[in-house]
Amino acid sequence: MVVSAFKSVVPISAIFILFTAFFGFQLFILNSNEAEVEEYSQLPITLGYFFISWGNGIGNIVNPSYKKFGDTGLDMAILITIYVIWFFNQAVNLIIFLNFVIAVISDVYETVMD
Repeated sequence: MVVSAFKSVVPISAIFILFTAFFGFQLFILNSNEAEVEEYSQLPITLGYFFISWGNGIGNIVNPSYKKFGDTGLDMAILITIYVIWFFNQAVNLIIFLNFVIAVISDVYETVMD
């Protein structure tokens, strides 16, 4: 019973973790959320960005920030890119994947109750 639940959730959880790593790496490349990464100063910086992306994916929503924002076109393009990636992260991880997990768990519960 429990084993079948884990077997059903593992593929979706693996994809969730891969997307979280992908979004965290993108925020790392764009140098976003530096203040939040400082909370994870004992860890490598890439893991700090992973945990920020993970937190966004499970509902602890932190708006992206970019300290080096200026008036140049490149800074504006980076800021827009950061917000687009952040919004896509919220849409994919928070809404889609967590709803899949809920649906799979509900299906497993229904199967067990039968």
